[in-house]
Amino acid sequence: MKRILRFLFVIILSVNYSIYGQEDTTQLNEVFLKTKYTTANELTQVFSRLKAQDLVESPQQNFTSVLQKLPGIHLQQGALNTTKINVRGIGARSQYQTNRLKMYLNSIPISTANGTSSIDDFDVLMLNGLQLFKGPKSTKYGARLGGVVVLNAEPKPLNYARTEQNFGSNNYFKQHYEANLTNKSNQYKLAYNNLSYGGFRENSNYQRESFLLTTNHKLSEEHQLKFLAHGVSLKAFIPSSLNQTDLDNSPESAAFTWRQSRGYEHYTKSVFGLTLASNWQPSFNQETAIFYNYTDAYEPRPFDILSTELAGFGARHLSEYSFTSFGLVSRFQIGAEFQSEHVSVSNFENLYEEFNRGSVEGERINQFDQNRYYVDVFSNFNVVFSDQLSLDLGLAINQTGFKQTDVLQNRKSNFNYDLSVLPKMIARYAIDSTHAIEASLSKGFSVPTLQESLTETGSFNTNLKPEEAWQYEIIYSTKPLKWLEASLTAYYIDVQNLIVARRVAEDRFVGVNAGSTNHPGLEVSLLSNFTIAEKIRLELFSNSSFNFYEFDDFVDGEDNYNGNDLTGVPQHLLNFGINASYEKLSFNLLTNAVSKLPVNDANSVYTESYVVSHLNLNYKIRLTPQIDFLVRGGIQNIFDKAYTASVVTNAVGFGGTQPRYFYPGEPRQFFGGVGLNYQF
Repeated sequence: MKRILRFLFVIILSVNYSIYGQEDTTQLNEVFLKTKYTTANELTQVFSRLKAQDLVESPQQNFTSVLQKLPGIHLQQGALNTTKINVRGIGARSQYQTNRLKMYLNSIPISTANGTSSIDDFDVLMLNGLQLFKGPKSTKYGARLGGVVVLNAEPKPLNYARTEQNFGSNNYFKQHYEANLTNKSNQYKLAYNNLSYGGFRENSNYQRESFLLTTNHKLSEEHQLKFLAHGVSLKAFIPSSLNQTDLDNSPESAAFTWRQSRGYEHYTKSVFGLTLASNWQPSFNQETAIFYNYTDAYEPRPFDILSTELAGFGARHLSEYSFTSFGLVSRFQIGAEFQSEHVSVSNFENLYEEFNRGSVEGERINQFDQNRYYVDVFSNFNVVFSDQLSLDLGLAINQTGFKQTDVLQNRKSNFNYDLSVLPKMIARYAIDSTHAIEASLSKGFSVPTLQESLTETGSFNTNLKPEEAWQYEIIYSTKPLKWLEASLTAYYIDVQNLIVARRVAEDRFVGVNAGSTNHPGLEVSLLSNFTIAEKIRLELFSNSSFNFYEFDDFVDGEDNYNGNDLTGVPQHLLNFGINASYEKLSFNLLTNAVSKLPVNDANSVYTESYVVSHLNLNYKIRLTPQIDFLVRGGIQNIFDKAYTASVVTNAVGFGGTQPRYFYPGEPRQFFGGVGLNYQF
């Protein structure tokens, strides 16, 4: 009851002090946060968007700072290869990666069949932007619990070649080369990226090479063929998390056993996709895609060596028909998506203690093979009743199944989850040209990851159920003045069959259903945009998230956690910044403020709250009408704030050691770079 009263108080306070609202459609334009208003008669999805310029505004040019410009997002990055994204608390309990959130590259799925994603495999310089769908409102992507991220890497209708060379503290060096070619019928984009980073901690060297090829081919007036290929090769040493004592006294150190074993992960990944887009007539179009992905990974850890091989394929189809009936403009979408994967996981002894040269592979301990698949069928119907009122009705149906084999024990098990039926309804009402209200109701789900789905003996846990949730949301949006835009969003998410990770050994945790959680929250966004003396362009933006998430029904053995704060989620997030430009010079200052968060379910240990700021400067010189030269520089963590960048929830200390909950944030670092762009 106390949490509900606090939630209502913040809503009332925000309405009184910020009567302005913006729909959940956030568009970041060249150097600032900008809202795209969708009136009731416009047939558009509700989304949040970052453009290419926004993705490179942080000095280090990664997703960590810029993604948190979007309200409701909390990103934790323990290292460049350890990124966790949670949306409104969904996915916060993931141990080392992003789950409960589905990802696409253009129209091609890049998440695994059980929903894990690695956004850090993609360099921001390769992308034109991204879209975020918060929660399960987007049925055409399968209504996953946390939502969907769509990365845009389409070729541009330009002919250019460009390169950037960036450098910084702790031996940071990034090379980027890109070419884009276009003619009347074809478009090609080819990019190569090489990033190396020594890191500020022991045992944290990082090396990543990646390439991207996307092409568009106009076959006829009605048909277009698109091809996509992305590959990445990574070797990243792992300093791992720290206990409280080491976090306070020596944050640059690596965990002792990880340093002794020189633990690391090394993998190659590739994804290929082919899409046929057909516009049969202005009111009817279709898109059909086939795709293939492959991963070969090797990870020496102090307790064992993990080897993983994954190969998957799938197909996706979407048909869309627009029509007018009884004077009402309508649109109907229907489609399906299928993905199948085979993954082979082996564990080997790590004999590093018998040698003095890091990890050494010993005998095979176990081997598990798993075949998994899912089928999504979805439809969406949108009808515009007037210039003011529209309605969206959607339905997604999912079937997911597994086949598990313990190769060494010769044990097999098959299992199909129950059919998931996931409806949604969105009503939009435009009060006038500057004010609008949206109300939505949607249901989402997420299946357990591979690690969560196994028992302590390695067999498939048939008693573990997928997480399911209903999301209720109300958005008030407005643009009261030409230079001011804002939004107020209130939502409530009711999660059932919550999956929690119960650690049973240093190298293993199992998933258990532990009841339910409540996710009431409030998001407030403001944008001010104006010009001074016709030359200075200034944008001020702010996004605030107020989270009142708690365990509703969670009893783990003899421990009752009902009413405790949800683990791994801060109650308050504030992101604000200034973007300014004067002729050839642009300036970006971004600040992220994060309140304390609990790191275990008992709420006995919390991180400290923190505020970090980042500065980025760019100066562009026009050498010729076709050639631009770019000079950039910046400071990450300007005030050298010591803070916790990521946590391992419910860590356990073994052998009398302290639990290692914490990943330290990077100290102040300096960055610079040069670039050349030739447009022809």
